[in-house]
Amino acid sequence: RGTWVQQFDQQLSPGAPIDECGGTWGGVCGRPIPEWKHVFNTTWTTPWNIVANLAWRYVGGVDEYDLDRYSADGEHYLDMFIQYTPTFINIGQTTLMMGVNNVTDNDPPVSGHFSDVEVYGNGNTIPGTWDSLGRFFFFGISQKF
Repeated sequence: RGTWVQQFDQQLSPGAPIDECGGTWGGVCGRPIPEWKHVFNTTWTTPWNIVANLAWRYVGGVDEYDLDRYSADGEHYLDMFIQYTPTFINIGQTTLMMGVNNVTDNDPPVSGHFSDVEVYGNGNTIPGTWDSLGRFFFFGISQKF
């Protein structure tokens, strides 16, 4: 699953200039709009009630709108999880799950200029676009009766 932004034109009011915001961030464009981003996901379901999943996420690079002070390169992330549904528990269906997002602990692009994006910037990056916390482990259990 991927998204390619061929063109992202923005006009703030009738008669105002038309700004091309694809592949940029900041200025009149606001939050980053990478020209390409995707998630490639693969799942292996075993005969032993185990499901393993691996995902590769990519967020394309962006340039600062109209100022060229800072560019952020594209970022790659790997995520994986495994879930197990044991058959020896006879109380409905129990599912155990654990995983890790951003396996390689990839740091987000950081710049003092990202704080200029007042609504979206936080901690010198933009968390809605890039993983700002690094590697993230999770565990879960669910029970159906």
